[in-house]
Amino acid sequence: MTHEPNAEDLLLDYHLDRLDESDRRRVEAALAGDADLRGVSDRLARTLRPLDYWTIAPPPRLADRVLDYVRRSANASVPAMDAVDGEAAPLRRWPFSLREVAAVAACLVLMMGVLVPGLSEIRSRSQRQVCASNLGSIYQSTRLYQHDFAG
Repeated sequence: MTHEPNAEDLLLDYHLDRLDESDRRRVEAALAGDADLRGVSDRLARTLRPLDYWTIAPPPRLADRVLDYVRRSANASVPAMDAVDGEAAPLRRWPFSLREVAAVAACLVLMMGVLVPGLSEIRSRSQRQVCASNLGSIYQSTRLYQHDFAG
């Protein structure tokens, strides 16, 4: 048992030109005969109209991006050489920039500033809960003592 979609289910595909010819004719016939469906279709067309004006440039191919990167790297300055044991060796570059290290440090300081007061609040709330539990136990034991020994 296959479910045949009705014209209302196919409206979005109709406006996006994703229907085959038979479904397109069926939707157009339904639009011609049903004013409510035509109103829904007009609202959908107004909603989708900005899509006609937006253009998206296709992304460059990966190979082109790699070649551009290699070309830029080849044009970049050659790293300084340092004499080690009489032979020239390139200086090692630190893998992180100062800006990245500063951003991570700032994030850590911000998280600590938010977490430390919250942790002290949680600890004090926990201590109050333990105290209330102890008081409840004392009250219950007093009531049991009073009941067992008649006041």
